[in-house]
Amino acid sequence: MHFRLSKTARGRRLLVSAAGIVMLASLTAGSAAVKDAPPLEPSGPWAIDYGEQSCRLIRDFSDGTERITLAFERFAPGPQIRLGVAGLKLLHPDTTIARIRYGAQAQSQTSDVYESWLADGRDSFLLWSAPLLVEPLPKFSDKAGRNPFRPSDDPELAVAAAIDRLQFIEGVSGDPVIELGPMEEPIRALQACTADLMKHWNIDPQRLRTMSRQATPAKSPSLWLTADDLRGSQLRQYKPAQLNLRLIVDEHGKVAACYTDLDVPDEFGQATCAAIVRRARFEPALDADGKPMRTIWVSSVRYQE
Repeated sequence: MHFRLSKTARGRRLLVSAAGIVMLASLTAGSAAVKDAPPLEPSGPWAIDYGEQSCRLIRDFSDGTERITLAFERFAPGPQIRLGVAGLKLLHPDTTIARIRYGAQAQSQTSDVYESWLADGRDSFLLWSAPLLVEPLPKFSDKAGRNPFRPSDDPELAVAAAIDRLQFIEGVSGDPVIELGPMEEPIRALQACTADLMKHWNIDPQRLRTMSRQATPAKSPSLWLTADDLRGSQLRQYKPAQLNLRLIVDEHGKVAACYTDLDVPDEFGQATCAAIVRRARFEPALDADGKPMRTIWVSSVRYQE
């Protein structure tokens, strides 16, 4: 898996101001912080990267000798966040699970971990699930009566307002603590970017939030993809990993577009999407007035060698 911090075709990178930023000199990346090292402090402002397929909230941090980069990434509306980390080391080469805690009193959470890479050569990894708002939420795969896009901005912002640090409890060398700074405004900017992303896909965010029925697969998604579909792609060269899928489902229940994570080989993602577009059919989503509407459907596929 890769996490990338470069600008994409959609556009623009915005700086998000936040109170209490500690400005430090830019430093060369090196080894991870040792046990009981001082917290890493911000060394620059938050930036929002408006990508074609996701939104990223990015910031550099330092303890005065080492530099790390965090990238909070949102692939679809809702509170789900993936966390890319560059400049820290996993505890062991075979680490697959990490545990983190936001804030001093927040409950801890665990996530699958995938090694990734950056062009600057720093050690990096990806926490697959690292939301600020940790609570049971409807899933895209739930039955038709539930809406996974229910408004969550206010609860997420309330949680963000109480969070100012991130602690790695298990899985990362040195159990580093990162002083995030005030998080309410950066998360608000991430939410605004996600709403803009919906419009980029010709989806009305408000209509999505108030729909009376989400799109529901007409047949089991397990029938959409087989190993034969990936024959000739890079499946044999691809390490076991989880792949996000986002489908644009039209008013007739057909898949108008399919997107995979940008972190997989192009041929691999194209083969996956081609099979899904060919086979997947849905009962269309309904808006608040019961009319069929264009929507998105997000799921994931776990590949094994």
